[in-house]
Amino acid sequence: MTGLKWVRLDTSFYTNQKILDLAHTHHHRAIAVYMCALAYAGGQGTDGWIPAAALTLIHGRPTDANHLVEAGLWTPRPGGWDIHDWRDYQPSSEETEARTARARAAALTRWNGGARRNASRMPDA
Repeated sequence: MTGLKWVRLDTSFYTNQKILDLAHTHHHRAIAVYMCALAYAGGQGTDGWIPAAALTLIHGRPTDANHLVEAGLWTPRPGGWDIHDWRDYQPSSEETEARTARARAAALTRWNGGARRNASRMPDA
């Protein structure tokens, strides 16, 4: 599975009411876990799925996960959580894989085509 090298984060992220509510109730750690979850899901190509086994990997505790669910940023499902609205803001793993394949094909064409052009310009020995 091909993951993203980056994820989209709106520059007004910090003004989202769900984030403001977490900050107001002193759940700053949950905000950091949420951002790590975005990076995890993007990098692993999970389409917003956070398996329970990855919670400590993203520096989270069950309490943080509960705060994110209560805030509406995560949706629980058996074995972990989905990041709410992932597909509205991030490209799917299928889109990422297709884009990567197109980029590789374009690079092959560019490099193979470039090699032939350069060879035709070489002087005869």
